[in-house]
Formats: sequence, structure tokens, C-alpha cells
Amino acid sequence: MIWLPTSLDPPLLKLPLLWSATWLAVRAQSPPTPPPRKDEMQKFESVGDTMVPQKIMRGSVLIQNSIYWTNAVCETAVVLSAYASPSTRTTLLSLLAREPSAAAHIQPTAAWLAGAALMHAGALVRLACYRALGADFTWELAVRRGHVLATRGPYAVVRHPSYVGAALIYAGALAVLFGPGGWFGACVGWGSVWSWVFAGGCAAWAVGVPVMLMRRVGREDEVLRQAFGEEWEAYARRVPYRLVPYIF
Repeated sequence: MIWLPTSLDPPLLKLPLLWSATWLAVRAQSPPTPPPRKDEMQKFESVGDTMVPQKIMRGSVLIQNSIYWTNAVCETAVVLSAYASPSTRTTLLSLLAREPSAAAHIQPTAAWLAGAALMHAGALVRLACYRALGADFTWELAVRRGHVLATRGPYAVVRHPSYVGAALIYAGALAVLFGPGGWFGACVGWGSVWSWVFAGGCAAWAVGVPVMLMRRVGREDEVLRQAFGEEWEAYARRVPYRLVPYIF
């Protein structure tokens, strides 16, 4: 049995942030629309984009989101075990922590809070992009029938804000998942080679996906320029930066 806490300890205060960051990240990193038709992607094939990476991404998003949810559930269970009966606490910690004392290391550290803030910021940027483009936002590079050039919201700041949002989410997720103060570092630990393999795989994915996305900006600009002509040229003059204002 789990009893209601009589005081709000720091680990308990983490949980709302953890769950909101997880929920927003899952929403912002899930496809908002079905894949476009083949004819809607043909223009991008001419500039070298292929469907293979995107098929991999659509399949792997289930694994990625499962990691987010699993981390949130496990960390919540360990934190709430402090308010459970001794038998329940012993059972939970035997399943979710390498040793009972490890649970005390789940804390809202500066690194963890920074990671949660990055996840929130990146997710909100991506969700704003979803709203700005509506049905025209696809994971695959495509110009849909009736496609409207997005120039408002985050697209009034940089031309490819959704890629920036994705990079922020991934950077924050690495800190939340593997940084000090989180469940994995505190309760799973780094004493096993499998911990390093798993974390290394996640880090490679978290770095590789944004790099792949950002490599597409030139191809995306070229096709949009061809599709919208002077409208895109005028937009590019108003918003000259692709990803970061005043830098790139």
C-alpha cells in the first residue's frame, strides 16, 4: 500500500516536471499526420532525399517513446516507494534499484532540471510547428496538394524551427534519462557494460537524428523555392536564417 505523503520532498516535486516533459516529448516526436503519397514526395527525390531514413524513424519512434514512458514509470515508482509500506517498498526497490540506498540519489539536480527545461522548450517549439503547418506537416519531405507556405508562428523566426525543436528535445532527454539525479543513473547505475551500451545507443540516436534532419534543410529549401517561386524568395529575404537567428 502507498500512503499519501505528509511533506513535499524534492524527489516528489520532480514528478510533475518529469511527466509533463515525457508527455510533451512523446507528442512532439510522434508523426502528426499519415505519410504523404508517393507523388507528393517526387520533387524531393530529385534533390536526393529518400524514404529509407524516414521509414526507420517511423518504426523506431515506438521504441523511443517506450523508453521515455518506462523511465517516467520507473522513476515515479521508486520515488513513491518512500511512502509505501515496508513490504511494498522492498519489492519495488528490489525490482527497480540496484540497492535500496540508490533511491536517495533521485534528486532534482541542476543537470536534470536543465534537461527537463530543454525537453519542454523543444516540444513546445515542435507542437507550434505542427499547428502552423497543420495537415501539411509531414515527417517525410513532401509538397502536398494545396500546400501553403508556412510563414507565421515559429516560421517567422527561422525557416526550419521543427528541427531545432527536435534537437532541444534530444539534448534534454539525454540529461533527464542519464544525467545525475535521474532513475537510470541513480538506480540502474554504470557498473554494467550493458548500461554503457544502452546509453551509448541512445546517445548515438539522439545525436544522429538531429544531424540527419539538419542536413535536409538545404534540400527542403530548394524544393520549396521551386514549388513557391517568388513567394518563397520573399519569405527567405524576410527570414534569412535556417535554424538559429543571427547565426545560421
